[in-house]
Amino acid sequence: SEVTFPWVWGGALVWNTPMDGFRLGASFMNGRLNYTGTLHFDVETPEPQADRWSISGQIEETTNIDYITIASAEYTRGELILATEYSGADIDGTKSNDWYAMAGYRVSDLFSLATYYSVSYGNSDDKMGESLQEIGVPNYYAWLKDFTLSTRFDLTPFWLLKFEYHFFDGVDQTLSQSFEQALT
Repeated sequence: SEVTFPWVWGGALVWNTPMDGFRLGASFMNGRLNYTGTLHFDVETPEPQADRWSISGQIEETTNIDYITIASAEYTRGELILATEYSGADIDGTKSNDWYAMAGYRVSDLFSLATYYSVSYGNSDDKMGESLQEIGVPNYYAWLKDFTLSTRFDLTPFWLLKFEYHFFDGVDQTLSQSFEQALT
């Protein structure tokens, strides 16, 4: 397999605002990606349908990245950190968007707690997955909503132990545009 980027450009800007601990960021990217190689998918749907799809083949594909944009904000005060980020993309005419909000607190030098909530739509023009249902794929492949609780133990300056518990709704990002096209 081979991946090449014939051209790509973009930039990023981070502003450490006059407000202590508060910063804003933004970035943008545009480009083209060429892929040559073997593509293989195995997907099994849960009960009651219990279907299995297997698709593989040699492909040569060019992907046009019209834009990928990201906007972020972060506030730190003492042991508290609050962060949020929004991203949007238009890749080969399919628009997607994602966002998250996070809060974390360092309880001690050894122990930290955090939580976040994130939402992702692989096709923001079809957030409910209606086009997927039309081709026999469950609509929950259109989104991923994730609520997470996290603990972190800093065992040494070079080792940490982290536990996360996720509550998922949907499975977006496991189904690519190429796979959708192969099913139609």
